[in-house]
Amino acid sequence: MRNQAVNIALCAAVVSVLVCSATRAQIPNAPTITGDVVLGYLQRDVFLDPGRGFREVQIGQSFDRVAKVWGRPIKTKTRILTRSKRWMYRSDDGTLLILQGKNNIEKITVEGNPSSAYQTVDGVRFGMTPREVVGFYSGARPRGKIQRLSYPRRGIAFDFRNGKLRSMHVTTPAAP
Repeated sequence: MRNQAVNIALCAAVVSVLVCSATRAQIPNAPTITGDVVLGYLQRDVFLDPGRGFREVQIGQSFDRVAKVWGRPIKTKTRILTRSKRWMYRSDDGTLLILQGKNNIEKITVEGNPSSAYQTVDGVRFGMTPREVVGFYSGARPRGKIQRLSYPRRGIAFDFRNGKLRSMHVTTPAAP
């Protein structure tokens, strides 16, 4: 079902590029958006799937596999007592990606700002309010100052700072 939604979104993006390209001649000084630009964006691994992770780096994969896909992290930490690892990567737009676990990835955290390209496959993106995020997931409307929304059965949680989404955390979904 999620893959179908992603495919529909991809098709919509390609169609919008074709429409924009066709109408660009009618709009002076409009930016040129080519199919290659859209395909390049869609091929970037910026869509976070709750309970799973990214297309190429997912919950349950080994850190060795991550190193083959993303290369060496900018920073690593290993806690001696728990033997847990923490690898950090930074994307071109300044988004911080943090992978945690012992031998395999148990948690993926993405910290960003409203200009970050990263978002969930459901459409949740940085800078959204708690009320907007709840619109994508079931649950009561948040009241007051919300610092965290958690959906353990879906395998995702959201942290807010100053009323705006600042980090997303993906884990293995909890059993119902």
